[in-house]
Amino acid sequence: KKYKGLDETGEMQKDGILERLKIQIGDAQWKLDAVEGLVDKCIGEVKDRRAEREKEGKPSKTSQGCSLDPLTFQRCLWREFWNGCPEEHRVDTPKCNILRKRVAEGDVKFFGKHFLHKYY
Repeated sequence: KKYKGLDETGEMQKDGILERLKIQIGDAQWKLDAVEGLVDKCIGEVKDRRAEREKEGKPSKTSQGCSLDPLTFQRCLWREFWNGCPEEHRVDTPKCNILRKRVAEGDVKFFGKHFLHKYY
């Protein structure tokens, strides 16, 4: 809620999310061109995943009462940015290549870890 990404009911707020992301992206034109579509896609994925959890009888919040939606959104957004990064902007190091391979295989459990911020 602090960054206007969620409303009082816990629903994702596209305008607030876009505002914050555009600040973080800066002048990376390929990201600016893609961000709105990715936010739409990932908000849709959040809604689908929440519906799946409800259908399966799984909780949509942690034991501390926090929504799982922001984590689902973050994983989706990172995955889409990693997969959509143009070849000429990719960092060609063993670590990045391993991470890129993991993302391509659907493994995004490592997203949000502090070491990723040094690349973006």
